[in-house]
Amino acid sequence: MRTLIVSMIIGVAAGIIDILSVGAAIVILWSCSAQDPYSSVAQNNATPIRLFANDSFWNRPAPSDAAYADIQDMLVNNPGHTISRLYLETITVLTVDTSAPTVDLKLGSGWSYPERSNPKGGVLAQFRLSADAGVAETTRNGNGHFGIYDPASGTVYQGIALWRSPGSSTMLTYQFLSKFNVNASTDHGSGGYRGAGFSALGGMIRKGEINSRIGHALAVLVDARGLYKNSYFTWPASKADDNATNTVTGYLGTNMSYMMGSLLVIPSTVDVNSINWKTMQGKVIALCAQEYGFYVSDDNATTNAFAFAMDYQACGDIGLTVNQVTGAQTVDPAKLDYNSFFDDVMRILTMLKAVTNNHP
Repeated sequence: MRTLIVSMIIGVAAGIIDILSVGAAIVILWSCSAQDPYSSVAQNNATPIRLFANDSFWNRPAPSDAAYADIQDMLVNNPGHTISRLYLETITVLTVDTSAPTVDLKLGSGWSYPERSNPKGGVLAQFRLSADAGVAETTRNGNGHFGIYDPASGTVYQGIALWRSPGSSTMLTYQFLSKFNVNASTDHGSGGYRGAGFSALGGMIRKGEINSRIGHALAVLVDARGLYKNSYFTWPASKADDNATNTVTGYLGTNMSYMMGSLLVIPSTVDVNSINWKTMQGKVIALCAQEYGFYVSDDNATTNAFAFAMDYQACGDIGLTVNQVTGAQTVDPAKLDYNSFFDDVMRILTMLKAVTNNHP
């Protein structure tokens, strides 16, 4: 049975410092056209077209001299770990608007609902954001990754499990660490709340990309039980999931080439264009898998699942909606045939190899 599920998103903003004086109107951070998602002209002359530095591992093509290792035994052929669910983990990015009301950022009381909706402690920071910023994206469960973009400095302030109720001037976050503030243009995307230690903004499918071209590597979330049980992670990952050593839900795999941080690609010898893909979106992702690849970035909140990360602003490209209570996802069948897309993604996964000589 194929099920579309979601690991939710709560998109609200925060910062360690007060940036109320920053001058900028709200703009779409990852703006791109259907024809050319990497136009040299920045939207409103304020936001970066390509996220992170050009030499970031996210923006670097797969090595031309790549050495490959088979990982199908753990990725798709692992008994009991068969992939039956595909979802898109949505990520929210908001931008400071000096004409908007002041929003207070506080800690939530815990990770799960209703604790994540209840504040504790004092104000961590203040930002000027629109009255409804983050409200539609707020959900009761899931990772709730967010970033708030400061155009004046280029800084993106990152957090996780945020909450904003309708009409409220307060936003809540489970964690908010200054070490995970990143520059959208010059940083390399290696600092954040992902299981691999990556920024959640790295490797997400951005607005316009899934229907045209994806010019960067993608972050993928996998079933933790297939990941290598001894070494745990490899470059560019800086860590593994907290539950990596759990003997039931942690890393139980036996293939040393399939770890947190592994780069998975379709080998250059495969003619992706000659394959009869069922969906345009499947072909776009396949071409990305060959040109840039997928980085194993996090484990799934549920077993037997596989996920990509998607900018919340890109949801309209496929008519993706998320139930704020249950987390269930639906897509507009006029924009994306989910069953056919699932088939395409599964076909891609059977083609993937791990790059064993990926390094700084």
